[in-house]
Amino acid sequence: MLRDVFAGVRRWWSHVGIRGRRELLLVALLLFCYGFFQQLPAWNEYSRYDLVRALVDQGTTRIDTYHDNTGDKAFFQGHWYSDKAPGTALLGVPVYAVARLTGSLAGQATLPDVTAVQVLAFVESGIATAVLVLLLVRLLVPLVGEGWATVVGIGYGLGSIAFPFATMFFGHASSTAALFASFYVLHRWRTERSRWAPVLAGLLAGLAVLIEIPTIIGVAVLGLYALWIDRRGAVAFILGGLPLALVFAEAFRTQQPFGGLDDGPRREGHPSRQKS
Repeated sequence: MLRDVFAGVRRWWSHVGIRGRRELLLVALLLFCYGFFQQLPAWNEYSRYDLVRALVDQGTTRIDTYHDNTGDKAFFQGHWYSDKAPGTALLGVPVYAVARLTGSLAGQATLPDVTAVQVLAFVESGIATAVLVLLLVRLLVPLVGEGWATVVGIGYGLGSIAFPFATMFFGHASSTAALFASFYVLHRWRTERSRWAPVLAGLLAGLAVLIEIPTIIGVAVLGLYALWIDRRGAVAFILGGLPLALVFAEAFRTQQPFGGLDDGPRREGHPSRQKS
């Protein structure tokens, strides 16, 4: 049976092509580096993680049970909430659920908090950054050639501030990846017209804002870019982002006070590690 599996892998590898093999090796290198270097969680990560746990374990956005591990929180109408935008937590819900299930199947009653945060960081930040690098290389290949495109991609992925953020459960890496992916889809749409491309770009742009609110500035620029390409495409871009805009509205409706509503005490720590 194993012989058949290896034979199938060899056949698949032979059909991937030289460029595909290089891309796979690049992604494997990045994921190895992002998984090898692990950070100890701080307030920012625990604030997001507490919301993930509250959603999965209790079905609520209130982090009353978990809030003691972070100072990045808001006290609102008698309850504690994460003060982070909800995107990272919503993306982390299935990741945490699968990790917890895997741990229970392996005989681990509870998943250590540090391990859970590192798993979330790898999936949401590490994989997201690897995808961004891959898209960056593909964008640059027609402009500067495959060699220089790969150099720039590796330089960004391993030689810039993107590297440490790819190992932390912040929203920076995943929101940047979503925003760049939106631009990449629109860029491809200029020459390879597809009905759904601007919708997908809008969805990715909406995801970026759901993860990190300040990316709305970049989304506005992308909206103008879509309008410059095609007016109908700009409408499709906006429609693509509407579902996540509704998710954003629902987050406000459930009184998750991300963004600074705080009428209770807040503990401060060293700004270089504790604040986003």
